[in-house]
Amino acid sequence: MSTGGAFAVPARLMHSLPKNASGVALADVRVMAAGFSLWWDRLDTGYLVEDLEALALGTAAAARTLGRRGGAAKSPQKAKAARENGKRGGRPKGLTKSAAPGGRKVA
Repeated sequence: MSTGGAFAVPARLMHSLPKNASGVALADVRVMAAGFSLWWDRLDTGYLVEDLEALALGTAAAARTLGRRGGAAKSPQKAKAARENGKRGGRPKGLTKSAAPGGRKVA
């Protein structure tokens, strides 16, 4: 990964890969443009890195990671929204537990 981190996914968890695929076919993998997916020409299949992350770490951990990535995104629209929120006193506060239906906190 670009951060220097790594994770491994057992081939048996990647259900779109043929169960009888040879080691040579599995090793012949390409990282596609921008590094968001992997593609096996010999097997005519591929995976998004975020899907592999969910397989390796579990869906909850993958969701946290994707949420952090989305929260760190920078765009002119996001910057404008942040400035507008700042003019009105910042991010709106969530409802308290007692005020929300079902006793759950709403953000």
